[in-house]
This record gives sequence, structure tokens and C-alpha cells, in this order.
Amino acid sequence: MSQCENAKKIKKNLMAFAIQKMADWAEQPPDALLERLSTEGEAGLRAYRDLLTGDWTPPKPGSLSPFIFGRVRRKDGSEPPQCYWPPVALSSKPLKPLERNQARVPEQAALWEGFESEIVRLFESTTDAGLLFEAFTHLLHKWAWAVPCSYGEPGVSLYDEFRVLSALVHASGCAEKPAGEFLLVGGDVPGIQKTIYTITSKGAAKGLRGRSFFIQLLGDAVVRRVLDELELPDTNVIYVAGGNFELLAPKGKEKEISKLATEINKQLLQAFEGDLALCLACHPLPAAQIGSGAFSQETSRALHKELSREKRHRFSGIASSGQEGWGKVFAPQGRGTPIFCIVCQHERKIGEQGVTTEDGWKCEHCAGFEELAQTIAHDPSFISISPRRPDGDSERWQELLWQLTEQWYDFSSGPQKETSASAKIYSLNDLNFLAAHAHGFRFLANTTPKKRYDQVKTFDELADGATGLKRVGVLRMDVDDLGRVLTRWMPERTMAATLALSDAVDRFFTGWLDAICREVTGDPQMRGMEAERSDLLYVIYAGGDDLFVVGAWDLMPLLAERIRQRFNQYVGHHPDLHISAGITLEGRKFPLYQAAKRAGRALDGGAKEYHRLVEKQEVKKDALNFLGLTLGWEIYPFVKEQVERLIWLNQEQKVPHSLFSVLRAIYARYKENVRQAHKRGLTGTKMYYGPWMWRKVYQLSRIRQRYHNNKDVAQAIEALETEVLTIEKMPYIELATRWAEYLTREGRR
Repeated sequence: MSQCENAKKIKKNLMAFAIQKMADWAEQPPDALLERLSTEGEAGLRAYRDLLTGDWTPPKPGSLSPFIFGRVRRKDGSEPPQCYWPPVALSSKPLKPLERNQARVPEQAALWEGFESEIVRLFESTTDAGLLFEAFTHLLHKWAWAVPCSYGEPGVSLYDEFRVLSALVHASGCAEKPAGEFLLVGGDVPGIQKTIYTITSKGAAKGLRGRSFFIQLLGDAVVRRVLDELELPDTNVIYVAGGNFELLAPKGKEKEISKLATEINKQLLQAFEGDLALCLACHPLPAAQIGSGAFSQETSRALHKELSREKRHRFSGIASSGQEGWGKVFAPQGRGTPIFCIVCQHERKIGEQGVTTEDGWKCEHCAGFEELAQTIAHDPSFISISPRRPDGDSERWQELLWQLTEQWYDFSSGPQKETSASAKIYSLNDLNFLAAHAHGFRFLANTTPKKRYDQVKTFDELADGATGLKRVGVLRMDVDDLGRVLTRWMPERTMAATLALSDAVDRFFTGWLDAICREVTGDPQMRGMEAERSDLLYVIYAGGDDLFVVGAWDLMPLLAERIRQRFNQYVGHHPDLHISAGITLEGRKFPLYQAAKRAGRALDGGAKEYHRLVEKQEVKKDALNFLGLTLGWEIYPFVKEQVERLIWLNQEQKVPHSLFSVLRAIYARYKENVRQAHKRGLTGTKMYYGPWMWRKVYQLSRIRQRYHNNKDVAQAIEALETEVLTIEKMPYIELATRWAEYLTREGRR
């Protein structure tokens, strides 16, 4: 049997195996589907499955799938919360895991019926073996993402198991038995932050989104180029996020991978002048480590060390190729021309066209990134990807991506009738891809503020849409210590568990962020905030374990709060899995790269450096930095409640803004007392007592007396005196008053 025929046979075995295990779990007969494949199924994969099974106990029919976060150990050694995914089809709306007391036998027959009907449609409409396998993989993702794997490893779904088996099979050359050793390939694209954020305020909104999304496409295209070079399917990707990836390859492919890295780096060096690089590293992976913790503790850790070394020696493959290569890396660049791109400050090269605008000249890259931003602002329904460049017109970003990776990407609002036979078409955020004759689906966080003719709103327009103070808000968030979770708190991480965790984290940020944005703009859930305020949030980046959003400033703390709530639900309220946020307010003309840096400092230097005691337990991170002040998420509801109280007093009861000034003056006196006490070496509770105590009583009681005929107002002001201005709550009154004042300064720019 030829290798091609053997590959077709093994793909059929994989599909038959997945169908059989899905049917076993659902307690349904699979015969009608299996007859279409006419293959041995599980029997032909037994040697591969032996690499995964270990000492796990296979699940019973109808069992719920434990979620992967239940395997993350708690820092105090106690048992992490155990939850289960509801056995439903995957969707673009956030799903909550079920707690242990909610666990029940699911209606697995309904899930099987949906799966079976779509598989039948697939078999009847697709004859190409490669596309059939591709579409089957995506259907299994849709229907089996919450079905437990057949061998019982906690947190690993049947879909995850299928992908790992497929990776092993293809990395073994589709042989009947698995190879004794594989190659784990790791990749990274350093320089992403610098490339994305080093731009001016000219066309910032469109430019930043397009630039950020291009980098995402670049990471995806690099992975596809590596897979194409090694003749491997998408299932061989183990982990991918934020320019980092791991994939499983056959043993002995080191030279091909090194050569490919040099080729791509030559193009990156020419296009981005050293700002972006591709680092690839390889490490042998014994087959025996696939299903054990040795995968993460030994091979994956060793690979990361190799990758770190490559990052310290980026472009070394070019520099070591001779005098010409050395010159490309180290020779002076540029020719001293006075013409620079108004967006990225790139010096215009001889013969470079670019675009001339009223504001000045834009380079080819920045013009292309704006084209890309406008393309995705139209909410495309499909993306096609091909290793062949089609004839016809193209956009600048497409040509650049092709130049770098030899992968052609295109977006469209409808299924493309004329595409290359090698092209793969994916529906975006629509899991009913078979109806559109696509080969699979993809999630894309694409919340975009638009005006007439689908033009992207400017920062001026986002600021004008804010309540009160007219400013743009910049939000950056990421999961705290995810790397440490992987290396320290999940030590028995197998290859399947790594894949499952990567998918689970990315699913939240890429798949569900748009829905959370719609929740906030549709219902902010805060007094004084209007509902149904769409087109005021702009997702610049979302994927892996972090996100970056700009928009009307007043929506940013509410969006951060909602994301945090949904994330906590998503991880089963695991006390050691949390997310921090940094928010800054910027003027409409403030350079965006500076705004991104400021928000990054608010996150990394503020929220992620915050330590405190909560119920006598030390808590690190899990915090928000907003308006230059940091607070733990546990105190956020209190601050928000005070903001709503102040807004009610000012907007509805017409208490003047002087109340805000009184509160800030009391806080300033309190802060000075604390400073003086520290200076004198005082510690403990008594150091906080001082003139601010009687000042708050005197000034607030005078304000309260003016409203003695309004019981509700008098009680609200008294509550400020007795409940809020206490030793424990004083540190947060400045944030509450500033937040309320900004919301009530209508029309102020």
C-alpha cells in the first residue's frame, strides 16, 4: 500500500474511532455512520492509544466531562474545585461549568442526533479525503468538546483525544505503529509588542487594529507554513497563542525546520528591519513521555530553554551565512531622507510607493494594515487560506503576508465560488459551517465601533460617546501567572492536557469576548449609564490569555468587571486562577503607543504588583488599576456602589459637586496623616487617627442638615459618614469620588 493510500486509511480509522467513542458515550448505535467508512477503526489505532491511556479509568456512558482547570493544584495544597462542562454543542456564547452538586446524566441522545445529522451531511457532500478529514475535525470540535475522552484522563475531551491521536499518527508517517521518538517543535515571534504599539496617533484606531490583527495572521501563517513544509495537518499543533506555538513533528526534521526559519527571517528582516523575528527550536520527544507528566517536566521544559537561547541569537542564521548576511543584520540602515511614515516613522526607501495623504506620507505596510482593519470591520463571514497565490487584484497586507510566509489569506462576506483547490475556507464565529459549504469554523474577537458605510470610528468619536468626561479608555488584561500554572501547579501535564488547556484559555478570549462586549454595551448594569450603547468598544487584540480593548472610557471598568466575572465562572471559581486589569484614560490626540505602554504599566506595575491580606490570607494580583489607583477585585463592588450613590445624590437629588470636593479634602487629610505617621515610625491602627476624623463628621453633618426634609438624601450622606469614611475604607474614597465626578462632568473634554 502506498503512503498516500495508507494516509487515507489511517484518516478513516481516526474518524471511525471518534464516531464509535461518541456513540458509546451517547449509548447510540453508530452502524449507519461506520458503514460509510468501511474501516477497522479503533483496532487500527490501539498501539497509538496505548501511548495515552496510562492509569486512567475510562468513563461510563453519559458521564460528564471534568474541566481542565480542575487539574490545577491549589497553592495551599487543598483540592481544587471540581466542575463539569454541560454536554452541549459549542457556541459563541459564554458557558458556565456545572458544579459537582449539579452533575446529572445528560440528554446525550440529543447531542448524538445533532452530531450524526451533520456527519451524514458531510459524508454526502465531500469526496476529497483531506477536506473531509478537516471538516470532520471541526465537527468533532463542535459536538465533542464537552464529551469526556475514552480513556478517562480528567479535563481531556474526546475532541482533544482525537487531535492527539491524529498528531501521533501523522508524525509517525501514518504507519501502523507509532514511532519510538518524535520531535517537539517550539516557535516564538519576539518583537510583537514593539511592532504593534510603536505608532503615532495618526489613524491610530484603524492602524493599531490592522497592525495587531496582521501579527495574529502572521503567527497563524507561520504555523501553517511549518505544517506545509513537514506535510502535517492542523491537528499536529499542540499549543498556539500570542506568537508562541508548539507542534509535533516526525523525528529527523531539524534541518528542514532550521532552513525554514532562516528563509522566513530573511523576509521578516527586510520587511520589519529587525523589529520582528521568528525563532524555532526542536527537542526530541520519546513516545513513552506522551501520556505522562514527563512531557511537560522534561521535554517541554527543555524545548523552552532551547527557544530562549534562539531568542537571544535571533537572525543568527542569516548573519552566519557570510559577509552579505552579516551586512543585512548589522550594517547601518536607511539613507537619511527627510520623508518618514506619519504612522510608524519608517524612513521612505528608494522606489517605495506608499500613500500620500493630507497629513503626510504613509508607508506600504501601514497603508496595508489600515486596509486590513477596514476589511475586518465589515464583519467578514469567511476566511480562506491557501499555499498558492491566486491571480487578480490584492491588498497590500495580503502581498506582505505572502512575501513573509507563502500563505495567502482572504476575507469575504459570502462563500467564495472561485478558490484554489488547495484553499481551506472557514466560517467566522458561525459553527454552522457546513450549510455555507465551508471546511470548518474559526472564532474571531471582532468587536468594532463603526459609523456610516462601515467606516471605523476615530478616537475622537469614541471619546465623544463617553458619559461625562470625553476621554478614550484603554484596557489591558491577562491571566495571572498562567506560565507558573503550567509549570508548577499542573506538574502532571501530559500532551493531551497541554492541548486541552491551550484550547480552553483561547476559547474564552477569542471565542467569547465579543459576546461579553455586547453584554456590557447592551446593559452596563450601573446607575446613570445608558443601555444599548453599541459601537463604542474596539477589540484591538484578544487571544491566548490576554486582551487589549479601547473605547469610551466609562465602559472600560464595567467591561473589565464583566470579563472578570465570566472568567471566574469559566474556571469554576478556582481561587488561584484569576485575571488582572489595567485601565488608563487618554486624550483623543494622545499617541497610541504611549497609551498602550501606560495601560501596560497600569497592569504590570500596578495590578500585578498588588499584595494585600484578604480574610487573613495573603493575596497577590487579582486586581484592577484604574485612574492611577489599584484595588483588589474583592473591594471593587464596594467602590462601584459608592460611585452609584454619589451619582444618585448629584444627578437625581441635585446635591452639588461640592460634596465630591469635601470627600476628596477629607481623603487628602487622611493621606497626609498616614504620611506623617510613617515618618514618625508609627505602625498599627492608631497611626490612622487624626484631624480627618472630626473633619469628616463636621463637614458631612453640615451638608446633611441642608437636606433634613429629604430623608433618603440625609440617610445616604450619613451612610457616607458612618460606613464609607472609616479606617478600612478610606483608601478607596478617592477612586470613588474621581470616578463619579468624571461620569457627571457632562460635555467636558
